[in-house]
Amino acid sequence: MSSILTNAGAMTALRVLGTVNADLKVTQGSLTSGLAVSGARDDSAKFVRAQGLRGEILMQQTLGDGLNRWKSTTDVAIAGAQTVSDLVNQLGAKALLLQSSGSDLSAATAIRKDMEELLGRISAAVDASAFSGVNLLKGKAVTQTTTRTTYSLPDSTINPAHMLSDLVAGGAASAMPPGSDETLVSGTRRLTLPTSDLTPSGFEELINPLAPEDPSYLPITTNAPRTFQVDAGGTSGRINLLVDTGSASFEGSSGAGVVEIWQNGVRVAASGADYVRSSEAVAPGTPEAGPFILSFDYDPENGQDIEIRVPAGNAGLAIEGLQLQDPDLTIPEPVERWKSAIAYQTPAAFDSPLASADPEQVAAARDDPFGERALPEGVVAQFPLDPGPLAAHIDIAFDAYERADTMEIWQGGIRLAATGQPAGTEGAQVGEGAARSGLSVLSFDYDPARGPLTVMVNNSEHDASSAWAVGAISMGPYGSSPASTGDVVKVVASSQTTGRGNVRYDFATDTRGGTERIVSRDLSLRSLGLDPIDWDDPDSLAQKVERASGTVGSALRYFGAHSGSLEVRQHSQTVGIAIATEALGNLVDADMSVQSARIAALRLRQQLAAQTLAITNQQPEFLLALFRT
Repeated sequence: MSSILTNAGAMTALRVLGTVNADLKVTQGSLTSGLAVSGARDDSAKFVRAQGLRGEILMQQTLGDGLNRWKSTTDVAIAGAQTVSDLVNQLGAKALLLQSSGSDLSAATAIRKDMEELLGRISAAVDASAFSGVNLLKGKAVTQTTTRTTYSLPDSTINPAHMLSDLVAGGAASAMPPGSDETLVSGTRRLTLPTSDLTPSGFEELINPLAPEDPSYLPITTNAPRTFQVDAGGTSGRINLLVDTGSASFEGSSGAGVVEIWQNGVRVAASGADYVRSSEAVAPGTPEAGPFILSFDYDPENGQDIEIRVPAGNAGLAIEGLQLQDPDLTIPEPVERWKSAIAYQTPAAFDSPLASADPEQVAAARDDPFGERALPEGVVAQFPLDPGPLAAHIDIAFDAYERADTMEIWQGGIRLAATGQPAGTEGAQVGEGAARSGLSVLSFDYDPARGPLTVMVNNSEHDASSAWAVGAISMGPYGSSPASTGDVVKVVASSQTTGRGNVRYDFATDTRGGTERIVSRDLSLRSLGLDPIDWDDPDSLAQKVERASGTVGSALRYFGAHSGSLEVRQHSQTVGIAIATEALGNLVDADMSVQSARIAALRLRQQLAAQTLAITNQQPEFLLALFRT
């Protein structure tokens, strides 16, 4: 009930009027801005989604600017290449005239002048084909890095020739960029003698430290006579000299050789002569089939300087071992060892020259999806591998470089080894391979009775940019301890050469980090083979012009493919902006007809609330009037 002190109806009417005025203000704002949600206060969830769409639209617009720029750059290059093509065609016609001018010097001079003018116009067309600072018809000076990576494991004691032949001859040992070279850089059988505590250090120094370019390198590769001197020390005993012939072959020894050992002017041992106890002189050496061991009883009292003499005509002979042993022991048998190493060579030009580059870096630098592809070949591989007729423990070094790869070795349905798994023993099954980057060593025991091996690298979920290589192989007795990555010797060497090359440009194609590459096509006269020109050889000139025409045609096809791709991307990007803009509008745009009707309704409510307030405000006056009468 209203009283002089309280007017509940007026208070209610006032609150309703305030609410209506607030709604009217918001609705009028939406009608003015066209937005149903203009800030977080209106609808925080919708506003956050709208901000995300606005960011996407802005990125798409920026992306579109880049695509438009590269489309224009490509179209300018196409126009320039078409001009060059027309000029080269005219040049070809002039070259034919020059061929047929014969001895007419005045005609030849006039034709040459016309051709020189055409050559100048070609250069001018190339120079004028720049857009936004980029000229796709020009190359630049580049530094090409050629990297040679060599892998080796400890020497094999079982001949790995079968495996190496399968790997290298079949080209299955790696996934490398096109143009890479794979070579077995060494594959020689070497023999050794068992170690002996009596052997002086000078003996090892004679056998081991020499490199192939050293004049004293063993094995002997020429027919010239050789003499080696070594200090045998002050301890008496039996000296054993191990000699091999035909040492450069994996097939074992071949041929025969002549070697003599001298001490203080006395021939104490010689090929073809029996071992004689004491230090008595023996007969001159005769050819003996390798491998063979020359032995004599060494007494330092007779002189410590020992001479090993190899007469002329013994190319391919190798001094493989030299030891001092207790004369009461049996003369040892030689131990066979096979040295092997596999090398891979990859070339690439880099914008910023690198000291060396792995195959994946080479592929990334050279690959051109619209031109010459350079992705590694054979990333997914399956091939047989025959280790030969002998049971053996096998270690295989596998390099996956930066991008992870998986390798598994199978035999008779059993997985013998796999990347990411412990070494297998005695033909036991191991777990499924796991992708690994960098070096791995797969170790397992091989039983020839189970058949040949099958190597499987990667699967359908592979990375097409990944390179890998079988780095090295080592074979030893069945059940031997496995090798580790620490046993792998990886040697990286490189060389740099300078020259001219095309320029690679990578530009963004989507808002998720995708890129596309376009590579310049150098159409300068030198790159076209038209500078210099031998004007006295018209036939050669005509051939040069024909080759230049092919080069220009290839450039036109390349840039045309890029232009088409850019058109598709531009259309896609335009559609993307339209979709995002429509989504944004659906989310935040106001419906003008609805908002207009709402304003009309709110204004009516505003009038009613104001009238109600006026009426309720008159009630206290009515009560006061009663008291006045």
